Amino acid sequence: MKRLAAVIMSAAMLCACGSDGRRGEKAAPRDWRIVSQYDMSEYERGGCFVSDGDDMLEFLDLSSALKTPVCDDPTCTHTKDEGCTAFGKTNHPFIYGEKLYYFKSTDFVKNSDETYSAGCELWQSDLNGKSEKMVCEFPKYQFEPYNRLLLRGSCIYMTMSEAPYDRDFNALAATVRLVRCDLEKGSSEDAAELVSGYSVGASIGGVWNGKLILTATKPEVNKPFMERFEEYKEKNSLTEKEAWKTFAENEKYVTAVYEFDEQSKKLTDIKLPAPALITESAYYYSDGETLKYIDGEGREKSLGKTDTNDSIRQLGGYVSYSSGGVTYLLDESSGEETKLNGSYDILFADSESIIYRMTEDPKFIEIDGETVVDGNYIPKTEYIKKSMKGLRE
Repeated sequence: MKRLAAVIMSAAMLCACGSDGRRGEKAAPRDWRIVSQYDMSEYERGGCFVSDGDDMLEFLDLSSALKTPVCDDPTCTHTKDEGCTAFGKTNHPFIYGEKLYYFKSTDFVKNSDETYSAGCELWQSDLNGKSEKMVCEFPKYQFEPYNRLLLRGSCIYMTMSEAPYDRDFNALAATVRLVRCDLEKGSSEDAAELVSGYSVGASIGGVWNGKLILTATKPEVNKPFMERFEEYKEKNSLTEKEAWKTFAENEKYVTAVYEFDEQSKKLTDIKLPAPALITESAYYYSDGETLKYIDGEGREKSLGKTDTNDSIRQLGGYVSYSSGGVTYLLDESSGEETKLNGSYDILFADSESIIYRMTEDPKFIEIDGETVVDGNYIPKTEYIKKSMKGLRE
């Protein structure tokens, strides 16, 4: 097996695409970037991290679309039971200073006020997954894989939830804060409180006009989840089964958008719409009907697409989004939009080729008369590289 560090180094040298997705340009470091389960890109190193649902972390080489486990042992069968170093590193993996960083969740602990809370830890290892050590501890803060992390310079910013439970493990009111961690010092600090209450949430959109952009949401009614559910069921004269099917889509939430100044540490409420995606050159959002964006000059433009908020993704110098069962690619430098010949889960695009992921359909089982996804079955995933020309409509 080729050593992972060598794979990453050769991928960075062989991948002739720059961070803006153009061929023939050396990949330049980004001023900032988002890390999440939907974006584990390491474009400057010619690849990205992937995990196919089995908690094993692999590095995908963009020049070949081949993946390598984060493990250098040539005799390893890459199973969790064997102690393979590729496991346990899929929660926000990113490379900084020739080290691999990732989060681990901790067990629940009992607090002095008789409540219970779980925390997390930031860990570091060599690029081959060995020599692990804890960098920073967050005893009462939860950081889930679906959350977003912003890496800028030597610091990471996260929206972390302090979400305690009572002795019966019922969720109590939570507080979400913006937390800053210095990777060089291994220290952290609470930067700002974003929202508190029941069923609250917050996320980092990116950097716009030099400031961090954050979104916070909370239900209009600040009551425990089951109280809100029971009120909804009774108000609409629904059975429990009927209420579960419609409650989430009908519950109303309040959304606030903030900017955070890293120098003054000031959090300010702003009038911009909640971002669907922020890149270094554009601020994308939905007005409820169509996808729009604001460019670096402050000009608003419409892409005229619907149902795109959950599918929009940055891919080097391109942005992908889906509408009506079709995926589109927007070249941010020219503004040219390309319509593909179907719907694709794209991981990377440049002017010549596209790498996309194909995952087989999940298996379904019946439980108590209900058809549900079999959580024990891991669908197979394939990574495919094709020419941009061959995928155009």
